[in-house]
Parts: sequence; C-alpha cells; structure tokens
Amino acid sequence: MSRSTLASPVPLRWQPLKPGKLTWKQLSLTRGNKLLLKPHDLTLPKGQLGLLSGANGVGKSSLFQALCTLIPYQGNLSYAGQRPSRFFKQRWAKKVGLMLQEASAQFSCATVQEELALVSQNTLAPHYWTKERFFYAKQALGLTELAHHSVYQLSGGQQQKLQFLSVLAMGQPVLLLDEPFANLDQASIQTCLTLLKDSCHAEQTTVLLTSHQRVGITEHLDYELILEEQTLKLGGYQT
Repeated sequence: MSRSTLASPVPLRWQPLKPGKLTWKQLSLTRGNKLLLKPHDLTLPKGQLGLLSGANGVGKSSLFQALCTLIPYQGNLSYAGQRPSRFFKQRWAKKVGLMLQEASAQFSCATVQEELALVSQNTLAPHYWTKERFFYAKQALGLTELAHHSVYQLSGGQQQKLQFLSVLAMGQPVLLLDEPFANLDQASIQTCLTLLKDSCHAEQTTVLLTSHQRVGITEHLDYELILEEQTLKLGGYQT
C-alpha cells in the first residue's frame, strides 16, 4: 500500500465548548481488573459535534456504554442535574442515544420500511423530523428503493445507513455514535455528516462520535477528546 493511500492524522481545529446538559464528575471506568479511565470531569456541549479518539482497546466503546448506563462506572453522571438513578432506564434512553458498531444488533423490525416507520412514529423530535424531512433523508441515503428488503439481507453499508438514520431520527438530545462511518464510501459519509450537522445545529443536539477514519470527517467537527493512558484530554488546536 502506498503512503498516499494511508490516512494520516488530521489535526482538528476545535471551537470553544458550549454549555450542555450531560455532565460527569470524577467519572472513572474499569473493565475487569483493567483501568480504562481515571477520574475525570466534563460537560459535553450542545449544538456541537465532537470526536472521541484513541487507540483500539483503550475504552472508547466502554465509555459510551457507561454514559448510557449499560455498564457500571464510578463517579457521578447526570443529565440537566439529575442522575440516572432518578430516571427509569427507558427515560434515560430518551435522553442519551447510542449507535452500536454492529448495525444488525440494533434493528427491531424485519424490513427497511417497517424499521423506518417505527422510528418515524416514535421520534422524540417530530417538529424537526417531519414527514418531508424524513423522506428526504431516506432518499439521500438511498433507502427508499430498499423499502421491502429484509434488514438482515442488506449490504454492510446499507445496514449502516439504515441504522444511522434510525438513531439520528429518534431525536434524543444526546447522541453517541460508535464508528458510524465504518462501512461507508466518502459520498455516503458526506451525506451522513450533512444530515448530522443540520439536525445537531437545529436541535442543539450533543453529538460525540468515534471514527478511525479522519479524512473527510475532522473538518466537519468542532472538538476532539483523546482517550489515552486512562486520561481524557482535549485534542487538536483552537481556532
């Protein structure tokens, strides 16, 4: 493989972080006997897109799972001042949405049409995800012509686009996207980023994503958190 085909790290110009509602204080994380994150304080900003980066195995996916209260953590986690223990699990899931790395594990229905209909009927942001905008998004992602296809017979890229739209259009105020572009070509990535940015800015959504690919992505993001040596730090450089 030539050097020109390798994706070299692209420094991310970060914007000052805005206020937000998802906050953690002295949050730390272990899996088994392995320390993944030392005690850390942060509030994720609203209306901005962030990148969570770090080497394989450092705990990025585990951090996302902890923020969704799917695995144990130490420290305090809250949304608008309320801890997860004050929410029923379903109510917390309406605040913090997670896009898994494995698309098929997140589907609820048999066909593309049924999956998207379920999302359209249950979106938490119906004022934004109108029938017209939802239809446009389906067309932009090439899902309209796949309406009657089984979700489990789609290609990896098609499954990823269906999963992406399903998670995005649910409209949770916090979105954690774990490798949302892994199986997509550049054209599809740019379409997803446009949909993501538009909804993020319009709804003032908190968005944090992971991506091993940086080319064509970092220029659309507002800040970067780097997880290394069990520590989270702000990466890139300020504009």
